[in-house]
Amino acid sequence: MDVHRDAVYFAPPTEAFAHINLLTRWVDVAVYTDLAAFLWRQRHALFRSAALVPGEHAA
Repeated sequence: MDVHRDAVYFAPPTEAFAHINLLTRWVDVAVYTDLAAFLWRQRHALFRSAALVPGEHAA
């Protein structure tokens, strides 16, 4: 696991990286909001009821 710890770099919360950290937060908010909206719009296709799936749970 030391490989993963050594390979991942984070911008420290200092003045020099304040701008990039703020931009990263805004990108995170935008991407996760878009993902949530996509999942909400596709919820019927993604989470169909077992009664609606043909061939499954046939008696």
